Amino acid sequence: MFAPKLAWPDSLSLRTDAVKSKNHVRALAQRLLKILIELFIFIMRHRRKQMNDYIIFMHDDTETPVDVATPAWDSYFAMLRASGRFCGGSSIDAGVCVHRSGQAREVTPHLSGYIRVQAESIDDAKRLLIGNPVLNAGGTLEIRELPQD
Repeated sequence: MFAPKLAWPDSLSLRTDAVKSKNHVRALAQRLLKILIELFIFIMRHRRKQMNDYIIFMHDDTETPVDVATPAWDSYFAMLRASGRFCGGSSIDAGVCVHRSGQAREVTPHLSGYIRVQAESIDDAKRLLIGNPVLNAGGTLEIRELPQD
């Protein structure tokens, strides 16, 4: 007659199984991390191919003065941030031009600030100007593509 042998595994067997289980989990976690890193790199490369970087220069030729600390700017920057395409910006103050010969040109006096954005095209970048306080005040905005070189 056949009688099944019932026995609890000894503690060494339990430890061995636990070590194997930990190693298996660690190996799976490492594979998953590698896949996630590769996916992140793929997404960033793909995103870069679709989006171009643009700089928007703001000129100081508005019909009415534009104060930097206003709710209009807060709303505009909130819209840009919500779009996920805002890459930074700043007002521009006085500066100097430098040339090796010492005969530098004058600083471009009419630039008052810049914004850096990502957009699919220059027309797409123009759409990001809606609500810009300088444009709304009758001022000039200059959009330039930043080549990826």
